[in-house]
Amino acid sequence: MVDSALAKLQWASKRINELNDVLVEERPFTYILETNNQTGQRSTFAKRNETEIANCALACGEIIQGLRSALDHAYWEIVSPCATTSGAQRAIQFPFSETASRLAKAIENRLAHRVSQRFYDTIFALSPHGEAGGNKLLYLIDKLNVPDKHRTLTPIGDYKTLSFEVIKSQVPDFPPSIISATFGMNGRDVVWGFANPLGDVGSIVQEELDVPIQVVLPIPELDGVAPMVPTLNKLLRTANDTINVMRAATL
Repeated sequence: MVDSALAKLQWASKRINELNDVLVEERPFTYILETNNQTGQRSTFAKRNETEIANCALACGEIIQGLRSALDHAYWEIVSPCATTSGAQRAIQFPFSETASRLAKAIENRLAHRVSQRFYDTIFALSPHGEAGGNKLLYLIDKLNVPDKHRTLTPIGDYKTLSFEVIKSQVPDFPPSIISATFGMNGRDVVWGFANPLGDVGSIVQEELDVPIQVVLPIPELDGVAPMVPTLNKLLRTANDTINVMRAATL
């Protein structure tokens, strides 16, 4: 018999690895040095690869949905033998609650008590709710599994970590008087002039700088933003651990 929950976790793990490869090969967020021989100016600015950003958002949504589905499959495996009517079977899915006070009722509605008191207590102890004291990562597997995943899980580039030292090492004439600034998606972040053409007169040359730009997801529950691939791996481990705990409670 195929372990469908495990198969979904393995699929999610594969997709996360593929997503990580995309970040290395395609780089959805880059930082550019532009030399404009028409104006005699050089500038640096952030650049987005909209196609890859959209692909990352789609992959994130699929991964979260796969994790949510894995939880449901494992829960169905345990609870469905206790559901004797079609109505009861429709109620079977892993229980979540926005509030701690409603968690007990949510678990009961999903028929955990029909398995055993131990199983019910195990699900309750997992704390799959959204308030303080809840299992934040477990709750996010449900919270992020929303219809509009493309907007909710659209990655952004964290340019706050951009280092002046790294830029200056690659751009020797980068203005030395700059001490601090905010980078990213501001048009031209830094603009300066040069005396002699650095290329064909009239040309505009863009060069991608080799600077690390962390790709993050806007998740308020995780202090505003969270690194994309590490966070997805944490959610994967959380789903796997949750399934193992559920199954152990039936032994």
